[in-house]
Amino acid sequence: MHTSKKYVVEQELCGTCLHYHQHYVMLREGKFLPLWYRHCGVPGVKNREPNETCPHWAGKQEEPVSLG
Repeated sequence: MHTSKKYVVEQELCGTCLHYHQHYVMLREGKFLPLWYRHCGVPGVKNREPNETCPHWAGKQEEPVSLG
């Protein structure tokens, strides 16, 4: 049995947007560390902070979960 895809969002902020891209660097230990560099994938909108808002916000979709 599978559930349908749904939007999972706390607030409509850039940090929860489908278009928001956070960049990371991998440390020697294999852990990822977020960089201060991040951007929006919408053309003409760049360098967004996670707590900002814009009219291009779109929710991320959750993958279907198998209920066993």
